[in-house]
Amino acid sequence: MQKIYLKPTAQEIVIKGGPKEGHTDVFTYDYYDDESRRKLGGLYIVGNVKQDDAAADSENGPDIAYVTNLVASLAKREYYSRPDISPKEAFSATLKKINDVVEEFFKNKSLGVNIGIFAIAGEQILISKLGKFKIILGRESRTVDILNNVDLFSKDTIEEKEFSNIVSGKIMAGDKLFAFYPNRMVIAREKTIKADLLKYDAGQFAENINSVKATKPDFSCGALYLFIDNCKELAVKKPKSTSPTNHSEETGIPVTLANLQEKLVRLPKEAHMDLDQNSQIPVTDAKDVKLEIQEPTQEVPRIISSEFSLGIKVNPILASILAPIKLAKGVFNSWRGTRALKGKFMLLSFVVGILVIGVVLTKCW
Repeated sequence: MQKIYLKPTAQEIVIKGGPKEGHTDVFTYDYYDDESRRKLGGLYIVGNVKQDDAAADSENGPDIAYVTNLVASLAKREYYSRPDISPKEAFSATLKKINDVVEEFFKNKSLGVNIGIFAIAGEQILISKLGKFKIILGRESRTVDILNNVDLFSKDTIEEKEFSNIVSGKIMAGDKLFAFYPNRMVIAREKTIKADLLKYDAGQFAENINSVKATKPDFSCGALYLFIDNCKELAVKKPKSTSPTNHSEETGIPVTLANLQEKLVRLPKEAHMDLDQNSQIPVTDAKDVKLEIQEPTQEVPRIISSEFSLGIKVNPILASILAPIKLAKGVFNSWRGTRALKGKFMLLSFVVGILVIGVVLTKCW
């Protein structure tokens, strides 16, 4: 059996331009290899930070690259910190945390902060932005500007702060996404980008954008290309629990001792099982339950003659002294028996002789 779930494949596109375009960076995070966090999907960030000319010339000006790195680090840590909650709850909590921590940066009037954050979890996409950010969906033969399409995507307000709205909707296998900071040079090529999004795969699409740099040295781009596809993996079967609370796999009905009273065979005391009426036995079908209990075989000890005797043990020395006496006694008994037999034979012969003489005399008379 296979598990099938949606998994985006991301291609980062970062092309550095002139100093006037500021600092642009992109970040991708996912935990698809971690089953406990997989339901939260992937988190993606596109950021651009600019500062005015006076702040740029000042040695004490802020490090603008630090702003995007801080937002990305906070977003990743907060979004995946509680894998037990829903993706929308995790995304909302992430935006609130970012608003609280980087509030001072947003108050700096010399900085222009443009950040887009979005998450893809299964079929769900969640998007929020601060400043300028665009994300285009390519599906079949058309493209959709997600943040400006109220038919396919809805908008929720989480709080009246910088990241104040969440745009949500559904995606499907085969969709392509292009998320980017819309500077003037990228917007000028947006029509071509939409056509290439439908036509090309990730490699060719990124190559076409990178090729612009050859003709326009000041061209800059910070974007993410994502392709949504089905991911398949073998479902690992967990071993069946031997707990007494298991249920029948086919019927889902717990089989208790009360259901099996006619099938049970009473056990001998030495093989007694301590089961009560609430115990449950996992079976496939209660009708086919057969409990076969084999009587324990009792081992009969072998009796060795030297270890088992009803008589009194005789001392070996005494036995050697008594042996001749026993032999003489046996011979005497044998002789006496022979003599008695001869006496009986002579007596019998005498009686027979008298009878014969009596018979002869009687005939003569």
